[in-house]
Amino acid sequence: MKKFLLFLFLLPFSVAAQINTDRVMLIGRNALYYDDYVLSIQYFNEIINAKPFLYDPYYFRAIAKFYLEDYHGAEADCSKAIDLNPFIEDSYQLRGLCRIKQDKYEEAAGDYSKVIEYKPLDQVSWYNRVLCRIHLKQYSEAVAELQTMHAKWPSYTKCYEIEAQVNLQLKDTLKADSLFAYVISKNQNNGDAWGARGMIAFSKGNYESADTLLTHAIKYSPNIPDYYVNRALIRYHKKRLRDAMNDYDSAINVDPQNFLAHYNRGLLRAQVGEDNLAIQDFDFVLKAEPDNLLALFNRAVLLEKTGGYRQAIKDVSKVIAEYPHFWTGYELRARCRRKTGDNKGAASDERKVFVAQLDRTFNHKRYANKSTRDRREINIEDYQKIVVEEDTNAVEKYANDYRGKVQYNKVEVKAKPMFAFSTSRQPANAISSAPHYWQGLDKWNKRKTTSRPIKLTNSIRPASEDDVNLLFADINRLTQQADSNEVQNLMACAILYSDAKDYNSSLNSLNKAVEKDGGNAAAFFERAAVKQYIIDFQNSTEESEKPHGSNLLGLQSVLSDLEAAEKLMPDNEYIMYNRGCAYLAAKDYNNAEIFFGKAISINPKFAEAYYNRALARLPLSKKTEALSDLSKAGELGLYEAYSAIKQNSRQ
Repeated sequence: MKKFLLFLFLLPFSVAAQINTDRVMLIGRNALYYDDYVLSIQYFNEIINAKPFLYDPYYFRAIAKFYLEDYHGAEADCSKAIDLNPFIEDSYQLRGLCRIKQDKYEEAAGDYSKVIEYKPLDQVSWYNRVLCRIHLKQYSEAVAELQTMHAKWPSYTKCYEIEAQVNLQLKDTLKADSLFAYVISKNQNNGDAWGARGMIAFSKGNYESADTLLTHAIKYSPNIPDYYVNRALIRYHKKRLRDAMNDYDSAINVDPQNFLAHYNRGLLRAQVGEDNLAIQDFDFVLKAEPDNLLALFNRAVLLEKTGGYRQAIKDVSKVIAEYPHFWTGYELRARCRRKTGDNKGAASDERKVFVAQLDRTFNHKRYANKSTRDRREINIEDYQKIVVEEDTNAVEKYANDYRGKVQYNKVEVKAKPMFAFSTSRQPANAISSAPHYWQGLDKWNKRKTTSRPIKLTNSIRPASEDDVNLLFADINRLTQQADSNEVQNLMACAILYSDAKDYNSSLNSLNKAVEKDGGNAAAFFERAAVKQYIIDFQNSTEESEKPHGSNLLGLQSVLSDLEAAEKLMPDNEYIMYNRGCAYLAAKDYNNAEIFFGKAISINPKFAEAYYNRALARLPLSKKTEALSDLSKAGELGLYEAYSAIKQNSRQ
């Protein structure tokens, strides 16, 4: 790994004739590692401008663009990287992902073939190429490649899962069911396989078997709403309406935005007489899809029953505008108009229904009820039927492996980071709580050393282009001032450099600040955090396993600064918390638990301290205490703690 070098900071927008590309590359990768994609692009641009013959900056810029969902731009950068160096398989891998995101499956398959040419045993590329074949409906090729994979990796059960999906596409449910059964025999905890077998059984009318199989799917994968929705459908067919409704409740608890669960639960609630609750479900559906005609008419029916005649008239009128021969709609509107005193309008609707009945009786005309605007062809007469989600592509959930993320996957349980000073803005979903406070920070901000106020945080939003421009403008201004070596200006520069992910320059400024003022607790505190950032990045980019204890010096350096800060501010919860973070990163769980506890003693409402203490307690076999801490963290607003509770409660 490249070592951190103490060079002067070089702005990405500078016009200097020469730059240290290794240095700027390192900073850019720092930014990429910490999810500051816009900022990292600026650094890679600088390298490309200076040395356009290097492939690396194009490749890393492509990664940043990919996570910004600029798949076209990422594909172009990968292609450029390949032009400059056609022997790096990672570039083909990433380009394949970009092309998949743009539905370019043929080209993506070609990229994976190239990877396989260089690395014949690259399992991921074989798997992804099969997925491309399936999207292209090249089923025979997919099956042939899967047979090769079986020979190469006989214990790789995902191959059997995807082969089963191929057979489902080919309508061979018997073969698919057999393959899913084989997957379960190798791993009974595979919820996907249980769920797939359940739907196969349902398609054949084997409701009891389908119910049992989906119950197993829920047991092993309780956080996937589709399983509850599908079991609810089965239980509806078995006339177990309350059980079906409970399943829809469970689906919505897992995924509050589940559209289908809300719609079908609304229908069931209407059937059992829970009219007002049913209206709430249809309200939810219509908030997401205001022109959903089925939901509109169902709500209109319920509004008539509950006395909401005027709104019912509005709803059914929208439906009639799309389906002018929907006579049930006219009948409903006529009744509502009568009840609001609109006898003329009611008579008009009733006359249309009467004429239609005569036409039907004497076969004068046939009317077609067909939506011209809805996203799917629907039969409005089926407004009371449970809706089954269209199976757009059965393999899509497997294809999510492309990004390393799976929908409904467990939230990754990892420690909350250290606190540090920053000018960056909070993310939009930041915890809603009182701002974190550091003594003297308000007085510091009154001097307006930086364009944006300095705050204490452990959660920042990745920088936008405007953020980056402002950041560099502040650095330029401060470094050019006559009093640039004044302690506060040094601290401000250090914080700005850290926001820019230039940790070496940040460390240099902090070293100077400590030399000038050895009683500045904030300088020691910030320096410890910056040192930890460097250690984290080094660990993430180390290609070979380091000898045990190789980071001991780094840990001791971080702890030394925090101990110095603690002597100056002995009752500061953030210093205690950061000491806990340092020990947790070093897997010293006993000391981590102690210092998170000290932080909590100072501030009993410190959500992050509870959360991290739980992660320290789990390896110490203190599961009960850990779950209690997670519960408290969730109570205080750190809502991902509940996901951690679910995961660890099942272990």
